[in-house]
Amino acid sequence: MDDRLEPDACALIGKALTSASDAELIYADEDVRDRTGYRNPWTKEKWIRYKTHSSFLTGLILFRRDLSERLFQDFLATGRITVEMVSSSLRTEQIRHLPAILLHRARQVSGDVRPALLRLPPHQPSVSIIIPTKDKPGLIRRVLEAIYYRTNYPHVEIVVVDNGTTDEDAKSVLLNAGQRANVTVVNAPGPFNWSHLNNVGVAHSKGDVVVLLNNDVDVINALWLDYLIAPLMQQDIGITGAVLLFADGTVQHAGVDLEVGPKATHVGIGETFSENVDVEYDVPAVTGACLAIRRTLFNQIGGLEEALPVTWNDIDLCLRARRAGKRVVIVPSARLRHDESSTRLPDTDVSQRRTVKKAQQFIQQRYGQELGAWKPRNSQVKGFGPYERWSLDYARYLVPKFDGLD
Repeated sequence: MDDRLEPDACALIGKALTSASDAELIYADEDVRDRTGYRNPWTKEKWIRYKTHSSFLTGLILFRRDLSERLFQDFLATGRITVEMVSSSLRTEQIRHLPAILLHRARQVSGDVRPALLRLPPHQPSVSIIIPTKDKPGLIRRVLEAIYYRTNYPHVEIVVVDNGTTDEDAKSVLLNAGQRANVTVVNAPGPFNWSHLNNVGVAHSKGDVVVLLNNDVDVINALWLDYLIAPLMQQDIGITGAVLLFADGTVQHAGVDLEVGPKATHVGIGETFSENVDVEYDVPAVTGACLAIRRTLFNQIGGLEEALPVTWNDIDLCLRARRAGKRVVIVPSARLRHDESSTRLPDTDVSQRRTVKKAQQFIQQRYGQELGAWKPRNSQVKGFGPYERWSLDYARYLVPKFDGLD
């Protein structure tokens, strides 16, 4: 097989065994190492979550030989153990996760071993896509046609919220859209308030899942919506976000990292996202340019905060979902092109300083130290930059260490 252990693996395992003498089984994270370098990191969940989306436990596993001869023999023969067998032999608190990439595989694990998060549920929920817009006929035409003709999801309604379009070409696009059976155009004139526009759109929609979508995105893969929705079938996941790419294929957004201040940075901006990364991962927040949330959760946490009309509103929604005990994740297989700030001025524009400052004060007052509380769940992914920011190019920052089992 030519699989390799991280050089410090034995030392870390020793520390883990010393700190958790009651553990009966310990499993670690893994990735693939080939001629191109390190890729496809599999940063696993703690057992209570892992067992809900994977059929097998594989990779670097330590367990007591006398625990179960059958367990041991199955592992020797196949290199994996069924989750059902582990659960029937051990209590949840006896199974621990060591959050470090200690095994580098020579080739990708195949079959029913990787997490099943991207498998489509047997009964796909209905989806309402909410698109606020004003003028910009080229953008609204493109995104609507992308959903009409290049999106495969079977149960979609589109709610376009018109914030006072005056452009005649754009009016024509909206008029034609409103004649389609699955499209509703809602008039919502007045000062721009992204939160209000989306709340209006949600109120006029019926889908089980709500997708907030900017009018300046474009579809790359026809299955993007299937991928985006599938993880929401797990009750502990509350919000999913897509990977958004610039026109040159580099990352514009792969999650939002947060710090006290408040400070927000798009994860991976300017980097190249490997095609081999296909397992969703947790982030503090995702951009509202493409965000999916169950309607029940959206209503439970009170929708979007209309006191935040322009910026930080998507982050606020994610933080309230996390306060409600739900995870916020990026789904790497859901990828879209995003012409960022095509429909409004960026936060860095001088004219936006007062609006941005007011929003930041609101967020800091509401969340305080929570903004800096989130850390990558795998301590091998090291931060970098002017303040801690984590990279998709994780292999450059591999620093194996032991911060405790989970």
